[in-house]
Amino acid sequence: MGDLESYQLAAVALGASFCGLALVFALSLEPTRANLANAASGVGVGISFATPLFFLDDVSTSAPGLLPRLQGLSEVSVGVFSAIYMASLFRTAQMTPRARTAARWVIRAGWAEIAWFAAVVLLFPAQRLNDYELSAFDRSAHDEPGFWLFAITLLVIGVTFMAGWALLATQQIDPAERARAIATSVASGLLACSTAVPWEASGVLAVLVMSLVTWGHMHYGAAHARRATFLGQFLSPQVSEMIEAKGISTVMRPHQAELSVIECDLRDFTPYSEGVPSQAVVDLLAEYYDAVGEVVARHGGTITCYAGDGVLMLVGAPLPRPDHAAVAVALAEDLITAVDPVLERWATKLHPLGVGVGVASGTVTVGTIGSSNRLDYTAVGTPVNLAARLCSAARAGEVLLDERTAQLAADTRVQQRDPMRIKGLVGLQSVFELTAPTL
Repeated sequence: MGDLESYQLAAVALGASFCGLALVFALSLEPTRANLANAASGVGVGISFATPLFFLDDVSTSAPGLLPRLQGLSEVSVGVFSAIYMASLFRTAQMTPRARTAARWVIRAGWAEIAWFAAVVLLFPAQRLNDYELSAFDRSAHDEPGFWLFAITLLVIGVTFMAGWALLATQQIDPAERARAIATSVASGLLACSTAVPWEASGVLAVLVMSLVTWGHMHYGAAHARRATFLGQFLSPQVSEMIEAKGISTVMRPHQAELSVIECDLRDFTPYSEGVPSQAVVDLLAEYYDAVGEVVARHGGTITCYAGDGVLMLVGAPLPRPDHAAVAVALAEDLITAVDPVLERWATKLHPLGVGVGVASGTVTVGTIGSSNRLDYTAVGTPVNLAARLCSAARAGEVLLDERTAQLAADTRVQQRDPMRIKGLVGLQSVFELTAPTL
């Protein structure tokens, strides 16, 4: 057993490295279900890789004891937490009905196989350690029934998990999770093979597994850092946290929601952009967008679109809230207050600037909408069109509201104006104005 003794120290070092990496990633990433399951699986891999060498060919069949069984359960834990991780990805994926049905069967089969694995680990710990895992050092162990009991069990589990990962790859899942899932699936296959190949190859496979897992976690962390920066430009901190916790696919899935839509754009922006240098226009818009973004974030709203000098905002999606109309009115008022100083700095005597705001409330379809090549988070429905029309009708420094917003907001500063004819809607529409000292 000289080979075993020379390999034992390296195995312990690799196992400790697995555990350390898993704990580092668990502490550095958000404590979501998927991240915690992935980290726990890594700890299980580290323990199960480092500990069997202390028991090989030295476990009594008649009285194996508690420790060999506990060591086997560390291997079972890898399957358990991997199944939890896979199930969490299935829950957040956008899937066809047929694929979702197939996913349920894969998860059920995986759990049944893990339960079987746990049973044989507890019932036959000596055969697992003396026959199956000893085969890395003694090829004659392949002739023992215990070898095939565990080899076939792990092979079936591996095929089931590979089917699950393949199914996920055909559906719409978080791109960062896709990369990490692929790395995890390949690493899991290599890890299973490492216990049934010569010990020299087993060490090489273990290093590859660690490299793949590290790459997957680093890719995931980098992708989420980039996403956090990007989402911070459009979403409130609360919505960004919700996306991190539940997955972007779940939060952004198209659905109907009762919310308020706010649209603002600049008055006299077209002659301004024609009469001043283009760089001045770019700098104005950058400062204008920053001011709008700060106000939206402060009120927990969501920016869905920047279109030239126009900005479309939502209150009530992706994070629903019953007071969306009152919040939208407060947001619109603060927006005027925040943007006016910016426009005063950039306006000229020949080209004055102002901002108008329109607010409308109602039921819309909101979520990621688009083609397979490009998805945009947006809202579709009559309130969106109505907010745009009210915005166009608003004078500089004016906030116009539709009737639904005025009713829900119940703000004493809201006063009714003469009805207006709104393009796209039949008949005259009730219009309200927000009057306040700051407007």
